[in-house]
Amino acid sequence: MRFSFKIFLAFFLLIGFAAYLFFSSFMTELKPGFRQVSEESLVDIANLLAEIAAIEINNGEISHGNFSAAIQRFQQRQPNAQIWSHTKHKVSLQVYITNLSGRVIFDSEDQHLNADFSRWNDVYKTLQGEYGARSTLSDPDNKFSTVMHVAAPVYNNGQITGVLTVKKPNLSVEPFFQAAQNNLNHKGFILLVFALLSGFILSIWLSKSIRQLANYANTVKRGENIKPPKVYGLELTQLASAMASMKEKLDGKRYVEQYIHTLTHQLKSPIASIKGASELLTEEMPDKQRQRFIGNIQTESNKLQEIVQHMLSLAEMENKQSLNSVEAIDLYALLTKIIHSLSANIQTKHLHIQLNPQSPTLIYGEPFLIEQALFNLLDNAISFSQVKATIFITVKQLDSKIEITIEDEGSGIPNYALPHVFERFYSLPRSGEQQKSTGLGLCFVKEIARLHNGDIELTNRKDKGVLAKLSLSSTIEHNTER
Repeated sequence: MRFSFKIFLAFFLLIGFAAYLFFSSFMTELKPGFRQVSEESLVDIANLLAEIAAIEINNGEISHGNFSAAIQRFQQRQPNAQIWSHTKHKVSLQVYITNLSGRVIFDSEDQHLNADFSRWNDVYKTLQGEYGARSTLSDPDNKFSTVMHVAAPVYNNGQITGVLTVKKPNLSVEPFFQAAQNNLNHKGFILLVFALLSGFILSIWLSKSIRQLANYANTVKRGENIKPPKVYGLELTQLASAMASMKEKLDGKRYVEQYIHTLTHQLKSPIASIKGASELLTEEMPDKQRQRFIGNIQTESNKLQEIVQHMLSLAEMENKQSLNSVEAIDLYALLTKIIHSLSANIQTKHLHIQLNPQSPTLIYGEPFLIEQALFNLLDNAISFSQVKATIFITVKQLDSKIEITIEDEGSGIPNYALPHVFERFYSLPRSGEQQKSTGLGLCFVKEIARLHNGDIELTNRKDKGVLAKLSLSSTIEHNTER
């Protein structure tokens, strides 16, 4: 089960369960609430009618007086009252009156005259001076046929002389209850839909942020350089910041480890040679042989110095984030200068250099770094070219990039070595020659390309040799700070 679905399900169940409890409790209290309001109104009506009918009741005229006639006219009324969504077409209020002994002396329905109601709660409690009310089924087989009875005492000179009871079927308030219930169900449905949408949005937001952080962690694990993702939420932002900080510390630690490892590995060979030669010099030997060992010591010492200097320069380059100075550079003139400086090596191998610049050849960048990158690439091509071969140099504009390609006609790079050519001190074995280290020079080129918003790529040509493709931004003057 996906994390986003778990969040969605948990949020929906939580909101749904809370909504169910709320509406269930509310509906449980709703019907009694309607009946309480109805009862409260009946109390007022009963007491009002008791005062109106008191004189006729005490004079024994209740069955044929004005009160009886008014009740008959009342029952014939058709109010047709539009009460919210319900229309009331007829009245539902009934009245009966009992004497002091609890016998019915007036009944608006003419069904219970002379009946003994003295044991019913409404009559019994009212005659006792208490509040009398009851709810009774009019049909014992129908649980929905309850009728509410509310009584009020009839007084004569402060003494109770009878009881007036008003009764109203509970079904008369059922339409209002159903309307309220339907309205609540509608609101509840809207709430559930809102909970669904909220849960969906929340799950998408959280899962997207977590997926961004996971992708960032995986990218960092692969050794790629990437900015931390922009996520929303204080805790997620703090997590992204902590991951970025951890990456920086791990990168720093890993860089130091790799730096020390490669430096140590490269220093071992010249140090061993110097140590061996110095030990031999303590022995008696011919002067010619002694001079050869001294020459070996000097050569290896120079190599040590060159390695240390290159490593320091590379470390400085890797930590460099902006260019010191940006100038317009004529690539054709610069390449011509580099070819001239390498003329001795070119002549030694009887190489031919074919320079094919395409307009324009102008680029913006730091002159020293651009020169160093092109020098290293051309020197590398010369070192690996066959005797009497041709090296092709092409410069062309591609959108906002300047692309410089250098193709040699050497033996190419073995497939196993292609992923490692930009590693420090990585050496390619050459038949009949000593190993030629390419890593440092190409590392310089890669870092210089990075500072100029470009890249370097080395691939084998289809026939023979290597194609080095260096791309640099032609608008670097607008972006010297990174």
